[in-house]
Amino acid sequence: MNKLDANSRRKSDARYEDFESRILYRVPLSASSSDFQNCAKTCHADLLCLLFWCLVSVLISGCGKPMASPIPTSESGPRSQNQTTQLLIARLKDADAGIRVNAAEELGRSGAAEAVSALIDAMNDDYWGVRLSAAMALGDIGDASEPVVPTLAKALRDENSSVRSGAAWALGRIGEPAKAAVPALIEALHEDKASIRFNAAYALGRIGEVAKDAVPALIEALRDEDGQVRHFATEALKQIRTPEATETGTQ
Repeated sequence: MNKLDANSRRKSDARYEDFESRILYRVPLSASSSDFQNCAKTCHADLLCLLFWCLVSVLISGCGKPMASPIPTSESGPRSQNQTTQLLIARLKDADAGIRVNAAEELGRSGAAEAVSALIDAMNDDYWGVRLSAAMALGDIGDASEPVVPTLAKALRDENSSVRSGAAWALGRIGEPAKAAVPALIEALHEDKASIRFNAAYALGRIGEVAKDAVPALIEALRDEDGQVRHFATEALKQIRTPEATETGTQ
């Protein structure tokens, strides 16, 4: 690993350090307004922490080599969306880990379906920050084509806990088409990290009625020591709507 890449990884680690405790995983992005109200007290400190780290990231990235350069314009003017997407896809192979992270994030924000294949490849990156960003980008794009769901389900066993949390969240963003991942999400309900457990519960709820095999594990999760796990397990049981789930989820 060269010096510049090592420095870039340190910057990315500063941005993502203890990612599980931040507001993104406290309340999944697709949560309802009532979810936010229920989680407001526990999220307040995390929000302040997240804002602090965003400020630190801006200050750090202003020193030395930037994490990613602006997308250049062509001689004839601004590049088309397709040209920009292709440039970002190329950056997923950059030697600088920070540039790869930013490229994956930008592709997720753009919703570019043509980037799915490259993002799946990025799930094999040797840097966990890239794998996390790629997983979340796949969730944001929401493509449920054949390779996506198995790739994210496999990522539920990634060596890095933040990647596992991100994969569960991404499967939730995809929703019912991610039903093939239900067995892996059931396993994730028994993870040591609370962030992985409540993102798994959130995902099972988003998948809905076809996740009925998860009902026993979700009922067990109602006794979890973490309040967010209990909350999203309750919501998941309501959304699965089997008689057993409905009875338990409304208690």
